[in-house]
Amino acid sequence: MRTNKTRFALVSTAFVVMLFGLLLLLVPVADAELALTNVVYSFDTASNNMGYQSAMVSIYADGAWQPFLHKFIGPTKSGNEFNDTVFISNVVASVNGVTQTYQLNTPYAGLLDYSVSMTATNGIGQGFRTTRRWSLVYCNRTKAQNNDPTPPWGDLNNADLALHPGNQYYTPTLLLKDLPTVFQNQVEPCGSGDGNCSYKLVTRLLVDISDPNNPNAINPAYLIPAGNTNAGSPAALCFYAEAKRPSIANWTGSNPQARISAGGGDKTVNFNFVAYSTAVALSSFSANSTTDLPILPTLFVVGLLSIVSFGVSRLILR
Repeated sequence: MRTNKTRFALVSTAFVVMLFGLLLLLVPVADAELALTNVVYSFDTASNNMGYQSAMVSIYADGAWQPFLHKFIGPTKSGNEFNDTVFISNVVASVNGVTQTYQLNTPYAGLLDYSVSMTATNGIGQGFRTTRRWSLVYCNRTKAQNNDPTPPWGDLNNADLALHPGNQYYTPTLLLKDLPTVFQNQVEPCGSGDGNCSYKLVTRLLVDISDPNNPNAINPAYLIPAGNTNAGSPAALCFYAEAKRPSIANWTGSNPQARISAGGGDKTVNFNFVAYSTAVALSSFSANSTTDLPILPTLFVVGLLSIVSFGVSRLILR
């Protein structure tokens, strides 16, 4: 009797161990996420600190598109947000209307959530209306102002942050690719960590810079070629996106936010919506102004010049 009980106990133990082992094989390794260590920037257009800022950003409530920027990697190890944990996942995502399953097993990929405040807690205050142009770009753009067609291999620096216009990143010289989206502009209730908002817009993105032929390496297209400083290292790669500003400055309470989240961490930038007027736009208009400015101020100036020209011609004809 004891022998039978002993055999039963041994068989039961072996079965439990085998079952546990099978479960370990069936359950994939937890998806690695980007380790967010760098700040997120947005382009200030309505204060004395015009340019990309990472703290309080003042923008006009003019319905135009607001640029965002965040560095992922390169060209030195400092600020590298791709950790050594392998990202294993079958991600269904879309880019430019084409949906496919991305089968990934690489340390150079991860999911990123990009969210913006949509409605204030009072349910009335208007925040960002939608987002677009979720993309991977070169961070360094100071060469672009000289129309240099070669890829910019330098790091993100203060000159890049101050250069106008802010939306210059989404151009052929700097744009590397549009990022696949798991979902776009999904309306979600704001949580306790989302600041003063009742609803937010969330877009989930797949960031993948791995080599298609070698998942344990970075795509050679993103590496600095021989003959350049930091050759063989990844170029400075950034996330770029745009959010449509509100058309009226009626936000109440604490400031609206934009946030990127990954791996349980996040980086946030706060905003101050400034009422927009023609007088303000005229004072801000210059040859280097961002093309995000509405067309109304330009039409106003043209109309004013036309009136003056008509008056002068009347005086001459007298």
